[in-house]
Amino acid sequence: MKKVFLSFSLSLLLPLLAQAVSAQQIEVDASMPSYKPTGANLTGELNIVGAVAMKKAIEIWTQEFNKLYPNIHFHLNLRGSSTAAAPLVTGISQIAPMGRELWDCELVQFKHTWGYLPLRVEVSRGSYNVSQRSQILAVYVNKDNPIEKLTLAQVDAIFSKSRLRGYKERVETWGQLGLAGDLAQQPIHPYSLSDDSTGVAEWFRSRVLLNGKFRDAVDDVPSPQELMKRLSEDRSAIGFTGISYLGPNIKVVPIAEDDAGPFSSGSLADVLSGKYPLTRFMYVYLKQPPDQAMDPVIKEFLTYVLSKQGQEAQAKQGELLPLPADVVRQERVQLEKFK
Repeated sequence: MKKVFLSFSLSLLLPLLAQAVSAQQIEVDASMPSYKPTGANLTGELNIVGAVAMKKAIEIWTQEFNKLYPNIHFHLNLRGSSTAAAPLVTGISQIAPMGRELWDCELVQFKHTWGYLPLRVEVSRGSYNVSQRSQILAVYVNKDNPIEKLTLAQVDAIFSKSRLRGYKERVETWGQLGLAGDLAQQPIHPYSLSDDSTGVAEWFRSRVLLNGKFRDAVDDVPSPQELMKRLSEDRSAIGFTGISYLGPNIKVVPIAEDDAGPFSSGSLADVLSGKYPLTRFMYVYLKQPPDQAMDPVIKEFLTYVLSKQGQEAQAKQGELLPLPADVVRQERVQLEKFK
């Protein structure tokens, strides 16, 4: 991808934010399993190193868990997802919270050291529209672009040279997507964000491109604000970033997994129902040998996190969205495999 560095007015330095949706307004699914204390006198120390995006959630989880088990001591170092992998590999931390999935290079390093991959557990959805909190992503175009909707395969064909979703051809002009008039023969100008510790471009590459490669024609810009500026000036441009950055003269393109739909612009209702395909999740990674029992303190702590009480506690912090009940049950099944 090519790098693009632009200057722009102070008025465009800050995104036009919709009023942030507070997670504490979201009711946790009533069918979610409740947490039942074991009654055991659990003791121990846990070092948790990783994502600052999960700071509030981790703090409230550990505080509430300590009310039940006061002899467990937590040591928190939550500065960013980029700080999580190395302490997990070296054994300094037992739990690595992440606002993204571990990158391939991080997984390779872990497996080279331990001979197996780390265990990944989904513990929360990202935020709806809170910046720097793994908010949902959106695909954006200029407001005067008449495109009405796109499937993930079409988005993949616009951005990727690999086309792993199987679209019939590389999409280079708007006419290939059915647009007529003066835009039909106009080349599409795709934009991505420069790779950084938030992992937005890498997540998009994994989720939408199925780990394919970006086309050489995709230009990198260093910030969402610059992306908004480019899209506002160019009817042929398309790009992606967090939903909170929607600015003047820009619109969100409704997206669907496939032609059958449903197509969604990323409303809160669609995110909560699972209809919106660009919703992000939060994880913890563990150094868990596949053939050994899980540390009982870690297992009990994550069982609490994956409960109605745990999801309600973090939702009240007003940043991250709770998991759906079916995902909670699925992740609990994964924990129960390590007896």
